[in-house]
This record gives sequence, structure tokens and C-alpha cells, in this order.
Amino acid sequence: EVSPHPVLTMAVEQAGEHLLVTGTLRRDDGGRDRWLRSMATLHVAGVTIDWTPAFAGDLPRRVPLPTYPFQRQRHWLPDTLAELPGRSIATIDQSQDAVERHDIEASAAALDGVSIEPAAGGGERQLLDLIRTHAAAVLGHAGPQAVDADRSFREQGFDSYATIKMCDRLAAVTGLRLPTTLLFDYPTPVKLLGYLQQRLDGVSEPATGPAAAVSVLDEPVAIVGMGCRYPGGVVDPEGFWRLLVEGVDAVGGFPADRGWDLTALYDSGRQRSGIGYGTFLSGAGMFDAGFFGISPREAVAMDPQQRLLLEVSWEALERAGIDPSGLRGSDTGVYVGLMYHDYAMQLAAS
Repeated sequence: EVSPHPVLTMAVEQAGEHLLVTGTLRRDDGGRDRWLRSMATLHVAGVTIDWTPAFAGDLPRRVPLPTYPFQRQRHWLPDTLAELPGRSIATIDQSQDAVERHDIEASAAALDGVSIEPAAGGGERQLLDLIRTHAAAVLGHAGPQAVDADRSFREQGFDSYATIKMCDRLAAVTGLRLPTTLLFDYPTPVKLLGYLQQRLDGVSEPATGPAAAVSVLDEPVAIVGMGCRYPGGVVDPEGFWRLLVEGVDAVGGFPADRGWDLTALYDSGRQRSGIGYGTFLSGAGMFDAGFFGISPREAVAMDPQQRLLLEVSWEALERAGIDPSGLRGSDTGVYVGLMYHDYAMQLAAS
């Protein structure tokens, strides 16, 4: 047993050549079914298993497998990936055990008939579909269409356990030795596609090392893009400049789009103490959650500072002529200054 959590499994497998590591324990999964799946993992890998104890008292018998005469599907697995023609990715014919080394799920049936051809024949699209299909199976989705190729695996629900399962699946179907940091180094399906494409084309594992030092330039900092939100209706740098040059008074009344009880906050008759004015951002509640891949329910629960940070960061990059999506996985520094407030406490209390 490696541990009840398979986080060490990939590391142990990479300690030698052609190692297969499995166990009979998983997090919240240590019963008979888990044990049988582990034995099946060993069986499909070529290990001779004595199944007699497993079927004791069940009166097992051999039965013919159901087939359909016109499917023309080959159900025998090749001994090695080298026997397969073309690209070195195994064709999956109702053999989900060969795709998953640790967990066997019904969703893996969607992998039937997958094969990869050279890039000139459209293999890139097939390989991306393969990645998305495996990701969907790990996450329990109905199909690959539920996996966004441009969003990070983490944003789509991958935790450390799911990451290990995904690496195992891809290693099994490609025959490649994949690093344990695969989904961290290539955080989106598209980034992972580029890496796997190179490896399958015979490019060796890219060397990793410390980033090259950059000499200090004797010149001032250049601001090439800016996004901002300020009271007084300011939603861009031009409006901010106008606010400064014209000396605009940005103080105004309470906004009516916050869901606040304005009568409780301010009494124009001065019968209760209160202030009826302040500085507020206009349209702060108008956040395009779908644009950032965030569900409406999650957007409501988000700290307003986080919503503003997403908006102004995106605008600053666009104003600088930079495609924000092109920075995924790049060595780009991000420095954020935030002031703590009690939004999270009030949200929990509500």
C-alpha cells in the first residue's frame, strides 16, 4: 500500500522503468469494489492474478461476451503500443481498463474508437478531443463538450487526486512517461495538447531550470496600458484624467443598484442620524460573469474587489495591445494590492 491517497503513486512509478503501482485503498473508498478494481488494474497490465479467493461463494462461470456481427470491432488489446500503426496511441475498443490504471468509470466508454493520426491528417484535433474526453471522464461529465479547452484544469474542478488520475490515463493511452507536474506545467487542455504533440513527434522532455537572469535596465518604468474604476462615473483612463483636470466633484448620493435599504441608511427629515452622500463606483454590480467563466451564483458570492480586479486587469492588457489569453502559462509577474474589509464576514452571516 502506497497510502490511502494516491498522491505518491506517480512518483513511485517514475522511480524505475516499467513500474506499475496500485493499492487497495483510496480516499473514502476501501471496500471490496476498490480491491477488485485494483486487481483488475494488475490483470490488464499482464500480472497473473489468482481470482479464486475473489469469487469464493459466487459460483463463477465463463460466459460468452455479447457481440454484434456488423460492428466489426477488434476486442483484443495489442501487447505493446509499438504494434499499432501510425501514431503511438492505443485504440480503445470498449476496454476502459486499459485507459485507467487506478479507477474504472462508466464514462470511459466514451473513449471507444479513439485513435491518433499524424498531425498532417488532423491528429491535433483528435488529440485535443482525447484530452478533453479523459478530463470529462475524470470529472464525471457526460462528454468532452463539458470541458473548456482554454480554461485551466484547476478552474474546471481538478484537485490533486483528479490530477493524478488524469496523468495516469494519458500515460496509459500514449505510452509516454509523464511528469507528476504535468497539469501544473500545462494548465489548460490547449497547452497540454502542444506538449503531448511534441512528445509524440519524438521531441524529448524539455529541460527545466532556473529562469535566466535579466539585466537591470537604467530607464524609468513604462506604463503601456491602464484600466481603472473611480467614483464620479470614471470607467477608463480618459475619464480619470478628466476628473483630475476639471476638478470634478465625485461625491454623490447613495447608489440605488446595490440592494441597500436607503431609508434605513438616510432620513432626509433628519429624524435619524445618517449621511446621505459619499463616493461610490457607478455600475459596480454590472459584472459580466460569463465572460470570465464564472457562474452567476459564484459571482454574487465573490468579493467586489475581485470582480473589479478581473475587469481592470483585462482592460489594462487590452489597452496595451496584449491578448490576455496569450499570457496563460507565461512568466508574467502579477502584483496586487488589496485592502481587507468585512465582505466575507457579512456574506457568511447572510
